[in-house]
Amino acid sequence: MRPLSALYVAMATGFLVTCDATTNSDQSKTMLSGSPHYGRSLGTGHEYDASGRFLRVHQENEEERVLEAIKNAMNKAEVKSAAKKILKGKSEANAVYKTWAEKYSKLQIGTLLNVGKKKQYEPVYNGYVAYMNALS
Repeated sequence: MRPLSALYVAMATGFLVTCDATTNSDQSKTMLSGSPHYGRSLGTGHEYDASGRFLRVHQENEEERVLEAIKNAMNKAEVKSAAKKILKGKSEANAVYKTWAEKYSKLQIGTLLNVGKKKQYEPVYNGYVAYMNALS
């Protein structure tokens, strides 16, 4: 008898919850969050100009992305090899920092060396930041 009464209590609770949810769902009073614009303009202004939009990627965009990815991979390999030479003491750190200062910012070097993930390159990055701060 107890499992049956527990089932009745669960059904009654579920019924009351759903009835309460449907009676309190007056959506006319719901505040809209997000953009204050309630609809899109039919005009062809700058925001809604679809002349530059395409549904499919064009071949030249894909080629540009591939070239950019290759360039980024080459830059990453170049920076990491120079950082390894600095860590081993085979090259002058200031000379490497000078060439990096001509091409990269602090953020780019930090990204290329994965400073947040790889702790081995932190001394090189800190040296580069100190070098850049000395130039400023």
